[in-house]
Amino acid sequence: MKPFEFDKQPKISTGFTTPEGYFEKSAAEILSQMKAQPIRLSLWERNKKTLLASAAVVVFGLSVGLFWNSSPKEYDDAHWLAVETYITEHVDLTDEAYIDYFNKHDFENLYQSQNEAKVIEEVLLENSDFENYILQ
Repeated sequence: MKPFEFDKQPKISTGFTTPEGYFEKSAAEILSQMKAQPIRLSLWERNKKTLLASAAVVVFGLSVGLFWNSSPKEYDDAHWLAVETYITEHVDLTDEAYIDYFNKHDFENLYQSQNEAKVIEEVLLENSDFENYILQ
């Protein structure tokens, strides 16, 4: 097969030609046909980008706020309920077994200050049904 060279072959015209000076005339004709009227833009058209950007920021802020304010207390309550249920069902654990699970930091958190003890005592004394609290 012979090699084909683009430069040596005769060019075929597409058949489409523009008249001379077409683009200069067409621009002038279009401008002459347009009426010189002031363009009135609505508030939406003038501030479209700003309004859309502010709406996006508001939606983002609300979604972040809802995410941060979702209540993890429900999960904590369920977790502690499961722990309490486990402990009550497994009463065969000895005191030494419970102590093994606690570390020094846990014991420090269990410490109750004298002020807290006084407040609790005052609340129990003011309430006439404190026996019910003790019995439960």
